[in-house]
Amino acid sequence: MLVRGEPFLHAKSTIFITNPAWQRQVQSGLTPLGGMFRANHVLPTFHLRSVGRGHGLAGGGYFWRVYTLASPSMTCEMIETFADDTFDKPPAATSPHSLGASDGFGHPL
Repeated sequence: MLVRGEPFLHAKSTIFITNPAWQRQVQSGLTPLGGMFRANHVLPTFHLRSVGRGHGLAGGGYFWRVYTLASPSMTCEMIETFADDTFDKPPAATSPHSLGASDGFGHPL
């Protein structure tokens, strides 16, 4: 992911859909994979599996977390790696397209 043109996050997800109705919903193209919990009115459980810090070959630092979002119909295993200076960057000017003018998931109100 980029913020103001600079990378701050690399994410990898592995998703297991175990409910045939949810599989059909994704295959139909009507609901994006990232919106399945919300579209089906399901609040997944969150389980933080591990966290850590490291240093890249170029000398830059990073931190990471591994977590799971799960429901009986779908499980998402997420690995996120953040640039070490992610929270040191100055905030961007607020715009009508910021999360403040959205539903909290990046969808405009």
